Amino acid sequence: MKGLITLATIFSSILLLDEWVNIYGFLGILFTLAGTYYLAVEKSHIRFTDPIVALYRDPGARMFLIALCFYGFTVTFDRMGIAASSIWLWSFLMNAIVFTMSIRDIHKHRKTLKQNIKTQYRALTLVLILHVWIYLSQMYIVSEVIAPYTSAFKSTSALFAVVL
Repeated sequence: MKGLITLATIFSSILLLDEWVNIYGFLGILFTLAGTYYLAVEKSHIRFTDPIVALYRDPGARMFLIALCFYGFTVTFDRMGIAASSIWLWSFLMNAIVFTMSIRDIHKHRKTLKQNIKTQYRALTLVLILHVWIYLSQMYIVSEVIAPYTSAFKSTSALFAVVL
């Protein structure tokens, strides 16, 4: 189902940015989605239609689908934000929003956080540097190509950030 992010991004970029994918790009995306679906079904040893049926029967699957659609729209919103400002300003604003939304949890766990920062400051500094590099590279890609082509890069670079 995560492959549907690209479809949500295509829809949102057409709707909000008037960016269209050419036929070759659309075929590439379609083949990628079909291949991803096939590999996921084959690896989990389920029937080919089980994921689609789950959308009708399982409310969790429907909520996951809604979350994926919202995530697909974030690429388009990032592109709009960068076009209206700059990569640096947009990146700062997005991270400021995330920080602001985290203040309650930061305050609640402040003693544990202070201790962890004191003992892990070297690792945290490396993580911060990697986060800045990855986030800015995502925003650079978003600013350079049409939105549907960026969702795979954005997801992959987020995965690399978690792994690193």
